[in-house]
Amino acid sequence: MSDSMGAKEEGGLAAPFLEALHADKPLRVWSLIVTIFGDIVMRKGAEVAPGPIWVAPLLTLLEMLGVESGLARTSLSRLVASGVLEREKAGRNTFYRLTPNSADEFARAADRIYRDPFPEPADAFDFAILDRVADRAEVRARLEAIGFKFFSPTLALTPSRGQSAPDIAGVLWAKAEPRGETLAIARELWKIDTLQAAYAEFVVAFAPYAHAAFTPDEAIVARVVAVHRWRRIALRDPGLPRGALPEEWAGAVAREVFATVMAATAAGSEAWLKSRAFRSGRPRP
Repeated sequence: MSDSMGAKEEGGLAAPFLEALHADKPLRVWSLIVTIFGDIVMRKGAEVAPGPIWVAPLLTLLEMLGVESGLARTSLSRLVASGVLEREKAGRNTFYRLTPNSADEFARAADRIYRDPFPEPADAFDFAILDRVADRAEVRARLEAIGFKFFSPTLALTPSRGQSAPDIAGVLWAKAEPRGETLAIARELWKIDTLQAAYAEFVVAFAPYAHAAFTPDEAIVARVVAVHRWRRIALRDPGLPRGALPEEWAGAVAREVFATVMAATAAGSEAWLKSRAFRSGRPRP
């Protein structure tokens, strides 16, 4: 029986994770592949220049996750075309690696995904005022890329943790305490109620398996799904001041659940990866 048949037909602990993965339709396979490269190939973002991996064990893993081979190959080709991955050939074997820009992007995101405990909430807000900026479109894009959100054509804010203001010509800067209307604006801009619901759903879906005894096949499926679902939530969390958060903030509980699931799946998933020489870049004999 193949790995994928064992995971899907026999059920076991992989089944609820597969159900959670495919709850969102359609599944964004390209995003799932990025999760695999960032978490597994880059070793949670710590391996900043990972080598190429052979496509065969990657397709096996994607099949175990319920992704048909043809769709997986199409998604890999699209990631190459968009500059996320690079494809290499060695004889009849195909290898993929992250481009340097993609690896850098995941490395920057890794602290927000894996850091435990999460950094303390911000204690203030930074405002950017663009009234005197000539090329507002360009400056707006630069500010949004570093975490600012706009609530008018020329006003943006971001949580402040003492970082220095970017050197952007024409932009005026101001700092505000986390209170009153500023908190209300932040809650609306970052859709805190939606984020709270996403954290709560994560807890409901994965808390029952936080201390489960996974087989290697189950562990690799559970790990990828947990990271994939968590990454999509954690990267939306800006770490707003406590006053902007609901009284019973589900984010803290969800992060604890994620950490325990990662611990429970660590040994089994690494055993599965080692048995397939997943990271070595060499085909198995």
